[in-house]
Amino acid sequence: LCFAEAQEYSSPVVHSDRTVTLKILAPNAKVVVLQGSFTTQPIPMEKDPNGIWTATVGPLKPEIHEYSFLVDGAKTIDPRNRNVKKWRILDSVLEIPGDPPLRHELRPIPHGTVHRHWYQSESLGRTRGLFVYTPPSYDSKGSKRYPVVFLLHGMGDDESAWLEVGKANFITDSLIAEGKAQPPVIVMPYGHAVPDSRNRAEAFASNTDNFERDLLEDVIPFVRQRYSVRVDALGQAIVGLSMGGGQSTTIGLRNLDKFAWIGGFSSAVSGQRADERFPELISDVGKSNEQIKLLWIGCGSSDFLFQRNKSFLTWLESKGIGHIYRETDGGHTWRVWRKYLAEFLPLLFVEN
Repeated sequence: LCFAEAQEYSSPVVHSDRTVTLKILAPNAKVVVLQGSFTTQPIPMEKDPNGIWTATVGPLKPEIHEYSFLVDGAKTIDPRNRNVKKWRILDSVLEIPGDPPLRHELRPIPHGTVHRHWYQSESLGRTRGLFVYTPPSYDSKGSKRYPVVFLLHGMGDDESAWLEVGKANFITDSLIAEGKAQPPVIVMPYGHAVPDSRNRAEAFASNTDNFERDLLEDVIPFVRQRYSVRVDALGQAIVGLSMGGGQSTTIGLRNLDKFAWIGGFSSAVSGQRADERFPELISDVGKSNEQIKLLWIGCGSSDFLFQRNKSFLTWLESKGIGHIYRETDGGHTWRVWRKYLAEFLPLLFVEN
């Protein structure tokens, strides 16, 4: 190793005042800047004699923050930080703890178990992955059947996103420990059912229909064979964010005999041509409203999908479909969706 490569340094370093020092070794670079969810403008970094570039930011709000470096214009993650957000492009992530701890933080409370599975999707002809969360009280040998939540990720993500970035398991653990949510089994499948639907519009166009077949014909039977879960509509919920929000609202509203609890966060959904997508839903609105125990729609006011959600809400109102709408500050970000999940879960599986 050359002298510069052998330099020891840590990044990120979170200080007691919630400021954060970030560094990257780039001895031959001319310009290095820091960009992240905590700033609207790139932050210039300073180079020391050993070729290490440094910037200190903050104090930052308690949250999970994303960041990256631009090294002479080329984006790179932090090579000293093993915590990354996997998307179509990677970002590094850092966490500022709260006092008291935020609901998504790891706390000394009973924790559930996360299981990873691979299954053969007969409907799609491919082997696919999914994660299943079981709550702390779950007993595979007991007679109790647990309600189940199908939790869907967004475009470009995979089945790990709600765990690695969304912290869905820790949020659920916290709500259960606080007595605010019924202990559910949570199923997190892979939402890209069409190859290359992450990157090509023509492939994405048929993605929801294909994912619906995979979910109904393969994922749900797979889960029921291995877990003690309820099979009635009152015991099943479906919710997702962005692409997954479009999938959850579409699949949920097309299958009210299977899902009585439906949610969408910053959903990729629209009121355009909705009559064609949901003919059964609007053919007997009274019956549909009886079947729907919860239709929860949330979106940040600065989200790029805000107007599409408003369009869908206008359509729901014009048809008389009952729903709850939650409009908040914020854009198309995980800090919004983690909060939505914490609001949504306590509303589920509540006896009338």
